[in-house]
Amino acid sequence: MQAFLWKHGKMMDLGTLGGVSSIAEDVNERDQVVGFSQTENGDVHTFLWEKGRIKDLGTLGGSHTDSGSKINARGQIAGSSTTATGATHAFLWERGA
Repeated sequence: MQAFLWKHGKMMDLGTLGGVSSIAEDVNERDQVVGFSQTENGDVHTFLWEKGRIKDLGTLGGSHTDSGSKINARGQIAGSSTTATGATHAFLWERGA
């Protein structure tokens, strides 16, 4: 299963972060897509897809991010991620951090 964007009557495959699957969760007016994907080692990370490229947003130190990430018109992404201790915390990603 891989995430896609429907645009101009066609499905665009968004790819993965090296693993076998990805899931899109939200898209904004600038066709920026946020979702989550398996990495090569099986961890699950949030991704941002824009302008034909998928970017790994990482985690808060743990091995995975949870589903439910959202993106607004300004490109800010909110979601939740595990920390190195295994706790789950909310995050806000903007301007590359």
